[in-house]
Amino acid sequence: MFAIMQVETDERRAEFRRKMRTKCEFVCKYCQRRFTKPYNLMIHERSHKDDVTFTCEACGKTFKRQDNLKQHRSIHLPCRTATGWTVRV
Repeated sequence: MFAIMQVETDERRAEFRRKMRTKCEFVCKYCQRRFTKPYNLMIHERSHKDDVTFTCEACGKTFKRQDNLKQHRSIHLPCRTATGWTVRV
Protein backbone atom coordinates (compact mmCIF):
# COMPACT_ATOMS: atom_id res chain seq x y z
CA MET A 1 0.00 0.00 0.00
CA PHE A 2 0.93 3.62 -0.37
CA ALA A 3 1.05 6.17 2.43
CA ILE A 4 -0.27 9.63 1.84
CA MET A 5 1.67 12.33 3.64
CA GLN A 6 0.72 15.96 3.93
CA VAL A 7 3.35 18.32 2.65
CA GLU A 8 4.16 21.04 5.13
CA THR A 9 3.62 24.45 3.64
CA ASP A 10 5.06 27.76 4.74
CA GLU A 11 1.61 28.76 5.98
CA ARG A 12 1.30 25.68 8.18
CA ARG A 13 4.80 26.23 9.57
CA ALA A 14 4.03 29.88 10.37
CA GLU A 15 0.78 28.87 12.08
CA PHE A 16 2.64 26.34 14.23
CA ARG A 17 5.20 28.96 15.28
CA ARG A 18 2.43 31.37 16.30
CA LYS A 19 0.90 28.70 18.53
CA MET A 20 4.19 27.93 20.25
CA ARG A 21 4.56 29.57 23.65
CA THR A 22 6.89 32.49 23.57
CA LYS A 23 9.74 32.33 26.05
CA CYS A 24 9.76 34.97 28.73
CA GLU A 25 13.10 36.57 29.09
CA PHE A 26 14.37 38.00 32.33
CA VAL A 27 17.21 40.48 31.88
CA CYS A 28 19.89 41.39 34.42
CA LYS A 29 19.77 45.11 35.17
CA TYR A 30 23.56 45.19 35.66
CA CYS A 31 24.93 43.34 32.62
CA GLN A 32 21.89 42.60 30.40
CA ARG A 33 22.46 38.82 30.56
CA ARG A 34 19.20 37.00 29.75
CA PHE A 35 17.54 34.18 31.69
CA THR A 36 14.44 32.11 31.02
CA LYS A 37 13.57 31.73 34.72
CA PRO A 38 13.20 34.51 37.28
CA TYR A 39 14.93 32.45 39.99
CA ASN A 40 18.09 32.14 37.87
CA LEU A 41 18.07 35.90 37.32
CA MET A 42 17.72 36.52 41.06
CA ILE A 43 20.70 34.26 41.85
CA HIS A 44 22.77 35.89 39.10
CA GLU A 45 22.01 39.47 40.21
CA ARG A 46 23.28 38.67 43.70
CA SER A 47 26.74 38.20 42.17
CA HIS A 48 26.79 41.90 41.22
CA LYS A 49 26.17 43.09 44.78
CA ASP A 50 29.20 43.55 47.02
CA ASP A 51 27.35 43.42 50.34
CA VAL A 52 26.10 39.83 50.03
CA THR A 53 28.79 37.29 50.89
CA PHE A 54 28.83 33.80 52.35
CA THR A 55 31.81 32.88 54.55
CA CYS A 56 33.29 29.44 55.17
CA GLU A 57 33.37 28.79 58.91
CA ALA A 58 36.42 26.54 58.59
CA CYS A 59 38.84 28.74 56.63
CA GLY A 60 37.22 32.18 56.29
CA LYS A 61 37.07 32.16 52.49
CA THR A 62 34.13 34.19 51.14
CA PHE A 63 31.77 33.51 48.25
CA LYS A 64 29.14 35.58 46.51
CA ARG A 65 26.88 32.56 45.98
CA GLN A 66 25.70 30.19 48.68
CA ASP A 67 25.84 27.16 46.37
CA ASN A 68 29.55 27.83 45.77
CA LEU A 69 30.14 27.89 49.54
CA LYS A 70 28.31 24.57 49.92
CA GLN A 71 30.48 23.03 47.22
CA HIS A 72 33.63 24.47 48.83
CA ARG A 73 32.78 23.01 52.26
CA SER A 74 33.40 19.51 50.89
CA ILE A 75 37.16 20.14 50.92
CA HIS A 76 37.02 20.40 54.72
CA LEU A 77 35.30 17.03 55.18
CA PRO A 78 37.50 14.17 56.40
CA CYS A 79 38.44 11.65 53.73
CA ARG A 80 39.65 8.07 54.08
CA THR A 81 43.22 7.38 52.94
CA ALA A 82 45.39 4.27 53.10
CA THR A 83 47.03 5.57 56.28
CA GLY A 84 43.83 6.69 58.03
CA TRP A 85 41.47 9.68 58.14
CA THR A 86 42.72 13.07 56.98
CA VAL A 87 41.21 16.45 56.28
CA ARG A 88 41.59 17.88 52.81
CA VAL A 89 43.11 21.37 52.71
